[in-house]
Amino acid sequence: MTSDVLEIAFVVPESGPSGIYGPSCTASGRMAAAEINAAGGILGREVRLRTVDGGRAPIVVADEVTSLVEDGAVDAVCGWHTSAVR
Repeated sequence: MTSDVLEIAFVVPESGPSGIYGPSCTASGRMAAAEINAAGGILGREVRLRTVDGGRAPIVVADEVTSLVEDGAVDAVCGWHTSAVR
């Protein structure tokens, strides 16, 4: 079943050493989503961001994102992380 909404797990640091970048990441993501939605969305689907705190331990973030994907709660994953996560 196709929804009219494209749910995206938006992984950005809200805590930890990189948490200082979180507010600007969140603002940038929300602005991008608003611009995309104003232009008709992605393939006609409204974009909604579901923020995931990427500043936690990598295994915790990976487990949360995996659960969201496996449960079908999100259609895509995007965001950024520091080189320490690699």
